[in-house]
Amino acid sequence: KQLTDTFTSVSNSFLSISSIAIEDMNGNYILAILTDNAIQAIEFLEDRVPPTFTYFDLDLDGTGSIELVFSETMNSTSLDITNISLENFDNTSAVVLQNSTKSSENTHIIIISLSPSDLNHIKFQTTLATHIFDSFLFIHESNFVDMNNNILSFPNSSVMVRNFIMDSTPPILRSFDLDLSNNSLVLTFSEVINVSSLHIPLLTLISTQSLISTSQEIALTGGYLSGPSLTT
Repeated sequence: KQLTDTFTSVSNSFLSISSIAIEDMNGNYILAILTDNAIQAIEFLEDRVPPTFTYFDLDLDGTGSIELVFSETMNSTSLDITNISLENFDNTSAVVLQNSTKSSENTHIIIISLSPSDLNHIKFQTTLATHIFDSFLFIHESNFVDMNNNILSFPNSSVMVRNFIMDSTPPILRSFDLDLSNNSLVLTFSEVINVSSLHIPLLTLISTQSLISTSQEIALTGGYLSGPSLTT
């Protein structure tokens, strides 16, 4: 079904058969039909069965991805990412994908590469996508179709993840801004951070990139914590 210009009608559907493929009741092998003189189909019935959703895998480690598996080859271009949401078991927490990207190949497996913002919004939720039992996916009403334009038949309720890989990658401090007018220090990380876990006395300001004899060090002693965005 991945082929868009083959096996779409009688005119492009032919069959060859080897002389040892089958035999009659007396053990006589069939007369071969060679590939340079294949027999044409008498009738061709195109696919009219709606595709179904099989399962999905969720990987929140590293850059993050969602693997969607269907019953047959799907038309990747017809999938609207914003029709996909991750939900917990009672739908009290959910994240609708916004700007993640999908694989372009037409196949029965579609890979969604999570954008940093979508991934961080998922990780920000404390009751969503923390283990298998609070990781569900729903594809809202859409025009996501197979290669014969049959619309996907998705269950009426969200589907629980099959394989779940939790985040095990240490976060990285990307940068910091020091504002002595407002007495503030803004830290920017590679991913969403649990603000309450920060121990301020473990932060030290240093006058040089590498500690040398002339370096000046100031160990922070306290302050107020806030998180204006998911990663700062």
